Amino acid sequence: FCSLASDEKQSAVELDAVLQHHQDMQEKLAEEMLSLARSLKNNTLAAQNVIKQDNQTLSHSLRMADQSFEKLKDESDRLEQHAKKSVDWLLWIMLIVVCFIFISMILFIRIFPKLK
Repeated sequence: FCSLASDEKQSAVELDAVLQHHQDMQEKLAEEMLSLARSLKNNTLAAQNVIKQDNQTLSHSLRMADQSFEKLKDESDRLEQHAKKSVDWLLWIMLIVVCFIFISMILFIRIFPKLK
């Protein structure tokens, strides 16, 4: 009867040791999960900040691109108007020069006839 009681005490002590071991493992796992959750939260917040900065940079770049496009459009219109004006004057000057050369050639041919 005495050995039976000591066996029960020993198995109870072993059971307590096993339960304590499992409880310690669960606490370690819970602490590790908590630390992983904190790390994930920190990483998520850092990623959120980076994304916000990227969005701000992208918005700024889009505004600058729109402004550049508008300026380019205005300058293109001015250049087109300037080109039309200069082409008109250039066309008239070339037409006058061609007519002058044509009349000069006719006069030259009349004044100096073909030599025989």
